[in-house]
Amino acid sequence: IWYTNIMFAPAAEPSTRSSVKLLDLQMARWTHPTTDVVFLLFGSLASADRRGNIKRLLKRYYDEFFSTLQRLGAKFTPEDHPYNEFLRTFVKAAHQYMFAHITF
Repeated sequence: IWYTNIMFAPAAEPSTRSSVKLLDLQMARWTHPTTDVVFLLFGSLASADRRGNIKRLLKRYYDEFFSTLQRLGAKFTPEDHPYNEFLRTFVKAAHQYMFAHITF
């Protein structure tokens, strides 16, 4: 996901969250969600911002992902995909992303 693929709707009140929609039709594929996280973080953040905040950003994504699934009534829980497994798949996807961008 590229930052231009994130659409925000204004919040009703300044103290509430905005509504956010992600849209990516260019590279539609069936893959692990961490692949999109890699594209978002590596494609939208400066290296210094990414390095200084990566752990916090990944934990926030993970927590929000499962919070959203729970609100939607999904049966997939953090016990099904623990945080350490999420980090492992993130690192694997990041290596693939870097290889693809170096090679092509």
